Formats: sequence, structure tokens, C-alpha cells
Amino acid sequence: MRPKVYVAMSGGVDSSVAAHLLQRDGYEVIGVTFKLLGRGVATDGQEASCYTPESTHRPRRACSQLGILHQVWSLEWEFAEYVVADFVQEYTSGYTPNPCVRCNQYIKFGVFLTRALALGADFIATGHHARICRDPDGQYKLLPGRDAAKDQSYALCHLNQTTMPKVLLPVGELRKEQVRRAARDLALPTAETRDSQDICFVRTGSYHEFLESKGVCSEPGPITTLDGREVGRHRGLHRYTVGQRKELGVALGRPYYVVEKRVADNALVIGTLEELQRSEVAVRDVNWCDLPAGGWPSAPPEKALGMLRYRSRPCSCEVADLDGDSRQMILTFEEPVVAAPGQFAVIYSGENGRVVAGGRIA
Repeated sequence: MRPKVYVAMSGGVDSSVAAHLLQRDGYEVIGVTFKLLGRGVATDGQEASCYTPESTHRPRRACSQLGILHQVWSLEWEFAEYVVADFVQEYTSGYTPNPCVRCNQYIKFGVFLTRALALGADFIATGHHARICRDPDGQYKLLPGRDAAKDQSYALCHLNQTTMPKVLLPVGELRKEQVRRAARDLALPTAETRDSQDICFVRTGSYHEFLESKGVCSEPGPITTLDGREVGRHRGLHRYTVGQRKELGVALGRPYYVVEKRVADNALVIGTLEELQRSEVAVRDVNWCDLPAGGWPSAPPEKALGMLRYRSRPCSCEVADLDGDSRQMILTFEEPVVAAPGQFAVIYSGENGRVVAGGRIA
């Protein structure tokens, strides 16, 4: 009996080719497209870009061409609860969230995985550019994709020894041009679809307007330097992120950056690059990839590489838990870094590049 795998198919080229590769390798493949937003939560009342009727039709046509079953699953409530509401709450609290990582954790490798297994699936699969390998001792390792320019292992930092045995990432061994070539050879309707760049539930790309439509409307307030000197007025804290340099509306003779969004008194604090950079970064809600879900190591690795935003350069750091709690980490970097609270810090092994752990910057 062939192993059954449900493939998350967004309408992009990667997931379509993933379905083909699994079918070629003898799996019973079922394509699943998620309905997450219904008639849309976009800022202009239209459907969000990733969930137009066309994005449902493309994977359906791809599945038809491959000769596999296609299903549409309604996950609107789960997406609203775990991704959109979290996005709004984090901005309300002065943080800058990463909804794509959150969606992977709670939707693709949470709800989707749980339901697929309950329906008799042996595995789920996605089109992420990352790899899962199994050591001779049975330990699963999350590794970067072969195409460094498209690597998405950062966004999968929540995977662990509970979830990885049930996850397949077929395109992780391929470069992007190989994926597109395979789709063209198969004449798949997704062959030329462009990679998604924006927050999927904000059709226009203006997350400020989306937040305002959800009631996140912080009032204008003071822009101050670290010594408390007021140098301008901001347009609402939700319009800024830590590390931002452009569109601050101040001219002080040298570049200034957002250092802090101080919600308590509605102040936007700016400083020089040297004042922005840190050597220590606190991380909360840590997941350890080498352990089962909820597992904590007896001691974190002493040396590692830390990546503080998607596709940024990993930097050498020392890792320590906070007061003996491995769900919270302190990363001490060898060189100053910029860390935006709410984004994810992902720890890679310096030996083989595997993902060790990940959590939110506190």
C-alpha cells in the first residue's frame, strides 16, 4: 500500500512541483489548498492577493494535470485566531511580528498536520526550500535548502522531533531554476507564478491601513532621542519598526534609526546606529528542533550562529538560557547586531548548518 501524503498547495510553483516529485516517488498524493480569508480582509475590501479565485484554480488545474485529487479546506477561523489576531496584538504591544512564521507553526504544521493525520495521511508536504534529514541514530535534522538564495529554514524553526517525522520537503534538494524547469517540462499552470513577497492578508501591501482597519490606531506622539530630547512628531507607533531609518521625518545631520517604540507614553525613540545596535538579545517562547514538542535541553549549545530576520546574515554568538529556563535564551553576539522585538531569532549550528532552535525576540 502506497504511503499517503497531503500536500499544501498555494498555487505557487514550488508546491506544485513538490506534488509531482512525491507522485513520481510512489506516494499517493492529495493536494490541499487552504481557504483562509473568505471574501477578504484586505484594506480596500477586496480579496487578499494570495487567496483570489485564481490562486484556488491554479492548484486545482495543476492537480488535474498531475492526475491527483485536489481539496479546498476552510481554515478561516484558525487563521484569524492564530495569525491575524496575533499580528494585530503584537503591533498593539509595540512589537514587529512575522506572520509567515506564525502561519507555518499554527496552520501548515499545526492544524493542517493534525487534520491530515486524522484523515489517514502518513505525511504532509509543502514547497518550502529546506531539508529534513534523519541521522543513523534516528534523530531528525532541519537543514537549509540547497538553494541558499531561496532557503526558508528560518521560517520553519518551530519544527521538532514530534513534527519532523511526518513532514516531507521535496524541493529542498533543488535550486529554484530546477523547480521552474520541472514545472515547464510538465506544462504546469504554476510554472511562471512569481514568488510571494508581501503579507498575504494585506492585498495592497499597506499593513498600516490594515492595522487601522482592525482598530490599531495609535495617536501621533513625540519622537525623542535617547536623552529625552523631542525632535519631531510620529504618525502612530504602528507605522514604524525598530531599525527603521527612512521616513522618520527628522533631519539631524546624520542617519538616525528607530531604537524603541515606547507604548507606555506613545514615544518613538531614535538614535544613531551605534545606539541601535546590541551585543545581547533576549529570546522568548523558544522551540528546540532536536527535542520533542515542549522539550527543553539540559544545557543550550555554547556556540552557534544567530539569524535575527529572514535572509539576514547569521552572526556568531554564545547561547545561554535565562535563569535556568530553556524556553528563554540570551544570545551574546561577537559583533553588534540589530534586533527588532517580535521578529524571530533562529539559531544554527556552526558545524553543519542545521537549525537548532528558534523563538521570538523579546
